[in-house]
Amino acid sequence: MNRILLSLFSCFISIQLVAQDFTIIAMPDTQHYCDDGPTSELIFAAQTQWIVDNRASKNIVFVTGLGDIVQNANDEDHWDIAEGAYGLIEDPVTTTLLDGIPYGLVVGNHDQWPKRTTGSTSEFNLHFGVSRFSSRGYYGGGFPAGKNDNSYQLFSGGGLDFIIIHLEFDESDPPSPHQLDVLAWADGLLTTYSNRRAIISSHYIIDRGNQADGDAGFGDQGEAIFDELSDHENLFLMLGGHEATEGERVDVGTNGNNIYTLLSDYQNQPNGGNGWLRIMEFSPSNDNITVSTYSPTFDNGNGTLGAYGTTPFNQMGGLSSNGFGGDGSISAPFTLVYNMTIPLPVELTNFQVRQEGKESLISWETASEENNKGFEIQKSNDGVSWGKLAWVDGIGITSITQSYSYVDTEPHRGDNYYRLRQLDYDDTETFSAVRVVNFKFGLEAPKIYPNPVLDELTIQMPRSNNGKVTFEIRDIMGRVVMVEKINLEDDIHTINTSSLDSGVYYLDIQSQSSLVSYPFTKTN
Repeated sequence: MNRILLSLFSCFISIQLVAQDFTIIAMPDTQHYCDDGPTSELIFAAQTQWIVDNRASKNIVFVTGLGDIVQNANDEDHWDIAEGAYGLIEDPVTTTLLDGIPYGLVVGNHDQWPKRTTGSTSEFNLHFGVSRFSSRGYYGGGFPAGKNDNSYQLFSGGGLDFIIIHLEFDESDPPSPHQLDVLAWADGLLTTYSNRRAIISSHYIIDRGNQADGDAGFGDQGEAIFDELSDHENLFLMLGGHEATEGERVDVGTNGNNIYTLLSDYQNQPNGGNGWLRIMEFSPSNDNITVSTYSPTFDNGNGTLGAYGTTPFNQMGGLSSNGFGGDGSISAPFTLVYNMTIPLPVELTNFQVRQEGKESLISWETASEENNKGFEIQKSNDGVSWGKLAWVDGIGITSITQSYSYVDTEPHRGDNYYRLRQLDYDDTETFSAVRVVNFKFGLEAPKIYPNPVLDELTIQMPRSNNGKVTFEIRDIMGRVVMVEKINLEDDIHTINTSSLDSGVYYLDIQSQSSLVSYPFTKTN
């Protein structure tokens, strides 16, 4: 029988619901950082290192890659360079975040092999597939099932909740049946998460230039995206690359909401792009978004966004500074008006599902609650048909962080899908992201020994898990204390535990097909 483990974790200091400024970073086309030599490779890493270094000071809450991650999807070296750069923002130690800085990636035409062939994403999924993200609390899921070609993420900033959907490059015109399926999936997500502010990232949405000058027209896929999704009043921003310059337009959705579309792509700049980032600083108290272009490589020393006014543009590696129109143009900072004053009833954070032995541990937190009746935990065998697993009462009204957990003692073999259905007292409902854990019972499950352990922990892996595997050790507070990423070729792997203090730890084993967690005790 399932059992509820409900704990109310009360902070000694109440959370002040004051909207803080926060930042979202767009990574324009990075393809030439991967094929333009060692200097360009270093510039790529400098971009993500700058994001890590400035995460706290700029309150960076999300990073979105706009596609064309690599130049040639069949070149393993290109993917290794990209993994090295994005690995910096995943590091729980340097970012001080258990899941790293939340991020998502668009599949561009150069990330497909053969190029410009929608769905030819085997190389992309090998390096940035579902298994890389499924254990991260912000990851919502991918489409089609089991692939990360299209994906969505849930994150928060300044007390506001967001959904961002990343859509694969698809130049079919008219839209192919597959593209219509993708758009129907995205449409359903925006309906399910109608209480979250919505952003779309896709590789090619608009052309270069400024709408005011008669430019920045929609591409075929961009037009299909807008036509299908502009009836959602929570959609306010679309981001793209592909065209080697900049572009901006604003359109009015069916419900009267402004939908901004921004293009940024600096691949024609020297050194693969010279490190230019698109920085979007949200100021809820001022109801605006300041959009700037900045390169850590050409920082003038005081961090001025875009480095305008103190350093001549041509000394920063720029080819043109007119913005919105010229090949290689880079704009001065500009501002978008956007209303961010609408409060949301429940701020759900850190929803996780982990395999603990033969059980599923489901846990989540709320940063604040208003009129929260409670949570219905739902379970599915296929991610489509859902049933009620359990009910957990909410607190109702609180500004104190609350922690909840539930144990499913009867998971079945294979994939187990979970989500939360949050209900207000007026029966208004919202849904969480979907979490999935895969149970491989019997001989297919990894084994660890000895337990307790003194100096060396041995892991016996099933042969089906050979390949890239991450071993992560967490202490009883959930802090990551050791990480090993290897290409597993043997069935047996050992971890030196001599540096660990005595106590209870958890070993997370993440392969390309599953994530499992095992408790163990360290003795001295």
